[in-house]
Amino acid sequence: RVRGVPERSDWLTYHHHTMLKLFILVVFYSATSCYKFYDGYKIVRVNVGSADDHQGILHLESEDLLSLLSESRSGKADVLISPKSLATCQEYFQSRGMEFSVITANVGAEIRKDRKRLYSTTPLQKGEFSYDKYHRLQVIYEHLDAWQKNTARTQRPST
Repeated sequence: RVRGVPERSDWLTYHHHTMLKLFILVVFYSATSCYKFYDGYKIVRVNVGSADDHQGILHLESEDLLSLLSESRSGKADVLISPKSLATCQEYFQSRGMEFSVITANVGAEIRKDRKRLYSTTPLQKGEFSYDKYHRLQVIYEHLDAWQKNTARTQRPST
């Protein structure tokens, strides 16, 4: 063995651990970067007066400048716009005479506020149900099934 030069097995172990650490770092980064933050995002209601206006909104969406959230038959579209794209979208709307207004000024702040409210409420006991609380879909189905059975028992056919 030469002094200062690691043996082959030590070298492999060292590089194996280094690669494992790098792999864990990449996996951790991938997992945490999947979550999207909406700080500064705005929900904007745009008056869509024509088919050309509608096509313009779809074009902006295809360019990843906004996301179309909803459309109404009354000629309005709600869109989600990132802080990076806001000026471009506003210029586009103004240049075409499309009226718009901000519905939600900071989507990220609203999400945090809603999440805080959800986490701070006291949980319901098993079997309890409230229409102003969040429930898993299965719990809602169970509640509706029980309600249907209860209603069927109380309503007897008249003869």
